Amino acid sequence: MVLLLVILLFAPGASFADQRATTEDGRKVILKDDGTWVPQESDAEERGRSDGYQEVYQVIRTHCKTEWPGDFRMRARCEQQQREALEKLRVGKPEDIRQEEYAVVKKKCAADWPMNYRMRHYCEEQQFKAVRDLKKP
Repeated sequence: MVLLLVILLFAPGASFADQRATTEDGRKVILKDDGTWVPQESDAEERGRSDGYQEVYQVIRTHCKTEWPGDFRMRARCEQQQREALEKLRVGKPEDIRQEEYAVVKKKCAADWPMNYRMRHYCEEQQFKAVRDLKKP
């Protein structure tokens, strides 16, 4: 009887657990029991991977809110562009770039654009192009 009572007491709470979902545009989110949602971080982020991208969604949100304080449409577009750039930044080292060059470029662009992943990605692309140009005879 006590076991049945314990099961009945805890069963309703299970229905209010956070749930994972995918939006129509492919973003993965966590649906909270209060009706709100938050972006779902990747499995690697959830495990605490140290790649310089911790708390990126808050950085993106702060950056775009600062850039577009009174324009919600542009703020939403800014956040989408920042998330897309972040995914490109996470691809990793190009095969034709040495590890030392890659590290220098990553450090420089992160220092130049600490809160703007779109510009950081552009910076890296330009730096990698310059490295390739310097290797030409």
